[in-house]
Amino acid sequence: MNSRKTPTLILVAVLTLMAGCAFGSGEIVLPTARCGDFFIAEVSINGQGPWPMVLDSGAASTVLSEHIAENIGSIDRIRSFNIGEYKFKGEFSGFYRSMDQLSHALGMRIEGIVGHPVFKNVLLTYDYPAQEVRVGLGRLPAAGPGIVPTGKEKRPFLDAHIDNHKFKVLVDTGSSRGLSLSRSKRYRFMEPLRKTGARIKINGLHYVETGRLIGIVELGPLKLREPIVNASVGNGRRDSLVGQEILRDYVLTFDQINRRMRFDGPLDTPRSFGPKYGLGAAFDPKKKGWPIVAVFPGSGAEAAGLKVGDVLLARDGEKMWERTCPEDSSYETASREVVLTVLRDGAEVDLTITTRALVP
Repeated sequence: MNSRKTPTLILVAVLTLMAGCAFGSGEIVLPTARCGDFFIAEVSINGQGPWPMVLDSGAASTVLSEHIAENIGSIDRIRSFNIGEYKFKGEFSGFYRSMDQLSHALGMRIEGIVGHPVFKNVLLTYDYPAQEVRVGLGRLPAAGPGIVPTGKEKRPFLDAHIDNHKFKVLVDTGSSRGLSLSRSKRYRFMEPLRKTGARIKINGLHYVETGRLIGIVELGPLKLREPIVNASVGNGRRDSLVGQEILRDYVLTFDQINRRMRFDGPLDTPRSFGPKYGLGAAFDPKKKGWPIVAVFPGSGAEAAGLKVGDVLLARDGEKMWERTCPEDSSYETASREVVLTVLRDGAEVDLTITTRALVP
């Protein structure tokens, strides 16, 4: 099915609080699970579901799977959009698209992506340390510790500085990366950027170049000393963004009405970043195996003999189509051995790969 943009739709609904919830604090906890550092919400539409969807502050619209399309038909037929006791009220903007590749990459079935504007009339809190997401009544104060403006767009952008450069950075809970910069050539790196892997987005596979930045990035209230930076390689618009590898240490509260947010967490001293380890290969997640689309020079994957055209069948004995959602982040800070089972020329081959520092 082709993706289809939808006309704006008004859903008449309210924020309700169950008996027993803390009305005094004005918050309810949304029904979510963690998949690595992703928050997966249980979403009901028109009384059907619930369906698992990624909560994504970096998404300006909601994306629904083709499976949901088969159940509810055209998006303009949506009459209710609920996450537990939270009932969305506002302008609904969304479209349909296949969620297969994202589902294969995460190791669980995903039926959609919940766009940031779904929460525009409430306070939305991503509490990474407590592993929960909350919505509540009220507004953030205009000033205070960790409070910063987020701009006029539908997604939250922060002012950032490095050297003499000022730019905008998207706060993106739907990205597994750390800091990603557009126009990376304007910044200074300890070594030239090099390809280290790929990322799955709803519009396909994107290669990633990575390097260690020289200097301190001021990102709203955060200070990042010589952070590891990613840059997507490909066409189309690219926003600078900060993702889960950095956000997972904080509690983030968004007030979209007043266009501000608050960071709660370690803000007093600049954060430092150790080396980042990995296989050094890029995969294209499919239902019955992951084709290898790139093997990068100097990597553990190259040293072990992994080849483009191999199809990854299993990792450490676990078949790729039987994987479950990871409990921890995929960010690796030390070398380790990984056994990959690949299909090559019709035969299964086991390769033992020692991960190396992708960025020292």
